[in-house]
Amino acid sequence: MDYRRAGNDVMETEVLTASPAKLRRMTVEFALRNVNQAIEQAAANGGVQKSEATLNLRDALTELLGGIRPSEESLSKQVADMYVFLLQWLTAAELDGDREKLVDIGRVLEIELDTWNQVVTTTISESSYRSAGGDDDSLDSICFDA
Repeated sequence: MDYRRAGNDVMETEVLTASPAKLRRMTVEFALRNVNQAIEQAAANGGVQKSEATLNLRDALTELLGGIRPSEESLSKQVADMYVFLLQWLTAAELDGDREKLVDIGRVLEIELDTWNQVVTTTISESSYRSAGGDDDSLDSICFDA
Protein backbone atom coordinates (compact mmCIF):
# COMPACT_ATOMS: atom_id res chain seq x y z
CA MET A 1 0.00 0.00 0.00
CA ASP A 2 1.28 3.45 -0.88
CA TYR A 3 0.79 5.37 2.38
CA ARG A 4 1.67 8.75 0.87
CA ARG A 5 -1.04 8.29 -1.74
CA ALA A 6 -3.53 7.20 0.92
CA GLY A 7 -2.61 10.25 3.00
CA ASN A 8 -3.10 12.51 -0.01
CA ASP A 9 -6.50 10.94 -0.67
CA VAL A 10 -7.55 11.57 2.93
CA MET A 11 -6.37 15.19 2.73
CA GLU A 12 -8.15 15.71 -0.59
CA THR A 13 -11.40 14.36 0.85
CA GLU A 14 -11.01 16.57 3.92
CA VAL A 15 -10.49 19.68 1.79
CA LEU A 16 -13.37 18.88 -0.56
CA THR A 17 -15.82 18.33 2.30
CA ALA A 18 -14.64 21.05 4.70
CA SER A 19 -16.76 24.01 5.71
CA PRO A 20 -15.45 27.51 4.90
CA ALA A 21 -14.34 27.89 8.53
CA LYS A 22 -12.43 24.59 8.43
CA LEU A 23 -10.76 25.56 5.14
CA ARG A 24 -9.53 28.82 6.69
CA ARG A 25 -8.30 26.92 9.73
CA MET A 26 -6.46 24.45 7.49
CA THR A 27 -4.84 27.33 5.60
CA VAL A 28 -3.72 28.94 8.87
CA GLU A 29 -2.31 25.56 9.99
CA PHE A 30 -0.40 25.29 6.69
CA ALA A 31 0.98 28.82 7.16
CA LEU A 32 2.01 28.03 10.73
CA ARG A 33 3.79 24.81 9.70
CA ASN A 34 5.72 26.71 7.06
CA VAL A 35 6.67 29.64 9.30
CA ASN A 36 7.98 27.14 11.87
CA GLN A 37 9.97 25.38 9.16
CA ALA A 38 11.37 28.72 7.97
CA ILE A 39 12.34 29.59 11.57
CA GLU A 40 14.22 26.28 11.89
CA GLN A 41 15.97 26.89 8.57
CA ALA A 42 16.90 30.43 9.64
CA ALA A 43 18.44 29.09 12.84
CA ALA A 44 20.46 26.52 10.89
CA ASN A 45 21.53 28.97 8.16
CA GLY A 46 22.28 31.98 10.34
CA GLY A 47 19.40 34.02 8.93
CA VAL A 48 16.22 33.99 6.90
CA GLN A 49 16.57 33.02 3.26
CA LYS A 50 14.00 32.57 0.55
CA SER A 51 13.02 28.94 0.54
CA GLU A 52 10.15 26.63 -0.18
CA ALA A 53 8.90 27.29 3.36
CA THR A 54 8.84 31.08 2.91
CA LEU A 55 7.23 30.73 -0.52
CA ASN A 56 4.55 28.43 0.92
CA LEU A 57 4.05 30.85 3.81
CA ARG A 58 3.62 33.74 1.37
CA ASP A 59 1.12 31.68 -0.66
CA ALA A 60 -0.89 30.83 2.46
CA LEU A 61 -0.95 34.45 3.69
CA THR A 62 -2.01 35.60 0.22
CA GLU A 63 -4.78 32.98 0.17
CA LEU A 64 -5.99 34.09 3.59
CA LEU A 65 -5.95 37.73 2.49
CA GLY A 66 -7.77 36.88 -0.74
CA GLY A 67 -10.48 35.05 1.19
CA ILE A 68 -11.66 38.24 2.88
CA ARG A 69 -14.62 39.78 1.15
CA PRO A 70 -14.25 43.52 0.65
CA SER A 71 -16.66 45.38 2.89
CA GLU A 72 -16.99 48.53 4.91
CA GLU A 73 -17.00 46.58 8.17
CA SER A 74 -14.06 47.42 10.37
CA LEU A 75 -13.35 43.78 11.29
CA SER A 76 -12.84 42.77 7.66
CA LYS A 77 -10.55 45.75 7.09
CA GLN A 78 -8.56 45.03 10.26
CA VAL A 79 -8.07 41.39 9.35
CA ALA A 80 -7.07 42.30 5.79
CA ASP A 81 -4.62 44.88 7.17
CA MET A 82 -3.16 42.22 9.47
CA TYR A 83 -2.47 39.89 6.52
CA VAL A 84 -0.96 42.74 4.49
CA PHE A 85 1.31 43.51 7.44
CA LEU A 86 2.33 39.84 7.79
CA LEU A 87 3.20 39.72 4.08
CA GLN A 88 5.27 42.91 4.43
CA TRP A 89 6.96 41.53 7.56
CA LEU A 90 7.81 38.32 5.69
CA THR A 91 9.36 40.35 2.88
CA ALA A 92 11.36 42.35 5.42
CA ALA A 93 12.54 39.12 7.08
CA GLU A 94 13.73 37.78 3.73
CA LEU A 95 15.52 41.04 2.91
CA ASP A 96 17.32 41.57 6.21
CA GLY A 97 17.57 37.93 7.33
CA ASP A 98 15.89 38.67 10.68
CA ARG A 99 14.61 35.41 12.18
CA GLU A 100 12.68 37.29 14.89
CA LYS A 101 10.33 38.66 12.24
CA LEU A 102 9.36 35.08 11.41
CA VAL A 103 8.85 34.41 15.12
CA ASP A 104 6.50 37.42 15.22
CA ILE A 105 4.56 36.06 12.24
CA GLY A 106 4.31 32.70 14.00
CA ARG A 107 2.90 34.32 17.15
CA VAL A 108 0.18 36.09 15.16
CA LEU A 109 -0.66 32.89 13.28
CA GLU A 110 -0.95 30.96 16.56
CA ILE A 111 -3.56 33.48 17.76
CA GLU A 112 -5.32 33.26 14.40
CA LEU A 113 -5.35 29.45 14.62
CA ASP A 114 -6.83 29.60 18.11
CA THR A 115 -9.55 31.93 16.81
CA TRP A 116 -10.46 29.60 13.94
CA ASN A 117 -10.38 26.56 16.22
CA GLN A 118 -12.98 28.32 18.38
CA VAL A 119 -15.10 29.22 15.34
CA VAL A 120 -15.03 25.64 14.05
CA THR A 121 -15.88 24.24 17.49
CA THR A 122 -18.74 26.71 17.89
CA THR A 123 -20.18 25.98 14.45
CA ILE A 124 -19.96 22.22 15.04
CA SER A 125 -21.68 22.59 18.41
CA GLU A 126 -24.38 24.78 16.88
CA SER A 127 -24.87 22.36 14.00
CA SER A 128 -25.29 19.47 16.45
CA TYR A 129 -27.77 21.51 18.48
CA ARG A 130 -29.85 22.34 15.41
CA SER A 131 -29.84 18.76 14.14
CA ALA A 132 -31.10 17.70 17.57
CA GLY A 133 -34.11 19.99 17.14
CA GLY A 134 -32.84 23.25 18.61
CA ASP A 135 -34.01 26.47 17.00
CA ASP A 136 -31.45 28.98 18.30
CA ASP A 137 -30.35 31.30 15.49
CA SER A 138 -27.42 32.82 17.39
CA LEU A 139 -24.82 31.57 14.90
CA ASP A 140 -26.67 32.93 11.90
CA SER A 141 -24.84 36.19 12.56
CA ILE A 142 -21.36 34.63 12.28
CA CYS A 143 -19.68 35.77 9.11
CA PHE A 144 -16.78 33.85 7.63
CA ASP A 145 -15.48 36.85 5.69
CA ALA A 146 -12.43 37.20 7.92
